[in-house]
Amino acid sequence: MALPSVENRRFWLVLLYEASKAAGGKLHPADAYSQLVQYFPEITPADLALKLPSGENQWQNRVQWVRERVTSRGFMTRGSPGVWTITDAGRQWLTTHWCGPDADYSQVSRPPKVAAAPPGNVRPQGSLPPQQQAQPPVVRTPAASPGAPPLVALSDPVQQLCHQLTQAQRASQHPDQFEAVLGEAFRFLGFEAKQLGGRGDTDLLLTAPIGPDGYQAIVEAKTSSSGRLSQGHINWPALQQHRQAHQADHAMVVAEDFSDGNVRRFALQFNPSGPGASTTAANWATAAQ
Repeated sequence: MALPSVENRRFWLVLLYEASKAAGGKLHPADAYSQLVQYFPEITPADLALKLPSGENQWQNRVQWVRERVTSRGFMTRGSPGVWTITDAGRQWLTTHWCGPDADYSQVSRPPKVAAAPPGNVRPQGSLPPQQQAQPPVVRTPAASPGAPPLVALSDPVQQLCHQLTQAQRASQHPDQFEAVLGEAFRFLGFEAKQLGGRGDTDLLLTAPIGPDGYQAIVEAKTSSSGRLSQGHINWPALQQHRQAHQADHAMVVAEDFSDGNVRRFALQFNPSGPGASTTAANWATAAQ
């Protein structure tokens, strides 16, 4: 898949660049989806047609995540629904780093997130005004027919992802859905995530693109209709084979919860990395809370 990562600084900059060119610095999402494609010639028509398990277009979802990234840095305001507006801070960051569409932005550092405003009307010196700070997500519950489960429309990408994870983690008949959404979650955290999931292979292969300290990890995504996973559902020798096959440094088992302490106990007893490896056995069993 050729879609760029949400942590790609070039992705951040071209979004801000397109917003800076729009009238009043206000960019409409539909324009962003179509205009940003030109900056990534590696994206194919097949990439643009990819769908998430929820049915949402994956490219549009990726652009929304990038918008969420720059907004959390104070570079865009949330503003009115359907309008993405660049801020003065966003223009300044763009001016500092923008060198044209063909420049290499791999060395541009990630700016810090904007701190939340303190209670009351007092804000620390140098902080952004409230209208430029992150606002809580908008949650709307449309009317549903009697007896039907409530329908929840989430306008915030983070809340959308949390909702998708909650739904997919118990869909034991469709484990590939959990794998796909989990991959999106790791991409949100800055990893490069490749979904594998074939017979005899791990579910996800993660790469942490952090220079000399980078590492790789395999991920086993475990669904459970009850929400709890027992140690009998984990094939420890297979985990070792998957990690070695991909030359990964770490491994994770991700589930909603674990039924008892046996999973963690077995993880401590069974260290597939071997003596001297950088992986600690305690990291082998991870519950996604």
